[in-house]
Amino acid sequence: MAKKKDSAAWKLAINNLGGAIGRTFKDGAYRLLKIHDRGLVFERRATGKEVRVSRGLIERTYDQLAAGEEIAFREISYTVAIEYGVLLALNGFVVADEERRRYRARGRGRKKSPRDDGKFTGLALGVLPWLILVAA
Repeated sequence: MAKKKDSAAWKLAINNLGGAIGRTFKDGAYRLLKIHDRGLVFERRATGKEVRVSRGLIERTYDQLAAGEEIAFREISYTVAIEYGVLLALNGFVVADEERRRYRARGRGRKKSPRDDGKFTGLALGVLPWLILVAA
């Protein structure tokens, strides 16, 4: 079987998390165990259970956001740990609007609504081993 060509989304995920195996995220709630061709594996530290974040989900989420779509919180996955893993993988590309509870691609315009005040929060991983919300 031929190896799947790495997409922009998967390259971003590897860039963001490639050196983070064994690190904990979200105040120690999750630990990255593995990165393999099919996706990411995290551990829920409170229970010791594994959470799998598929490569396909990361790529589909990236494609939707790159196409200019906004995605509601918990629409990526109802499971918080899976959605969090996707956001870690796409860190630097995703912006979260906490007030409207939606994600969009960084730098992508969006239609303004009468209630829109333009406040967005960006997701930034940087050198820290957990997710930090910063003003966009």
